[in-house]
Amino acid sequence: MKVQGKDKHTKALGATLNIGALYTFPFYDKLKFGFLESTRINGQYSWSEGRFSANVAPVKCFDASISYAISSFGSSFGWIANYHGKGFSLFLGSNHQFFKVTPQFIPVNNANMNISIGINFPFGDIKSL
Repeated sequence: MKVQGKDKHTKALGATLNIGALYTFPFYDKLKFGFLESTRINGQYSWSEGRFSANVAPVKCFDASISYAISSFGSSFGWIANYHGKGFSLFLGSNHQFFKVTPQFIPVNNANMNISIGINFPFGDIKSL
C-alpha cells in the first residue's frame, strides 16, 4: 500500500516452532529413539526439517548416536561416539549432507561430509540425571 509516495508495511520477527518426542526402548532402557521437527517461519526465508535419531548409552562413560534429517535444503546423515571419563570427554563424529536427492531420497551430485574430533574438560562434579 502506498500513501503519498511512501511505502507502508509491517515487519515482524521470524518464529521457530520445535516439536519433539523421545521413546525409550522397553526391553533395553539404554536405547532411545527420537524425532525433532523444526520449522522456521519467516516469509520467503522459511524452512522446515524433520530429524530421526537413535541413541545408546550401554555404560556410564560411553554413548553413541546416529541421526537422519530431511529438510527444505536436502537431507543429511550423522553419527557421534562420545567417551566421557572423569575430568574429560572425547568425541568423534561425522555429518554427511546430500543437497540433492531423487524422489526416492537417493543422494545425487553435491554430496559432502565432515569429520569432527575433540576433547572437552568440564568443570564441576559429574551428576547423574
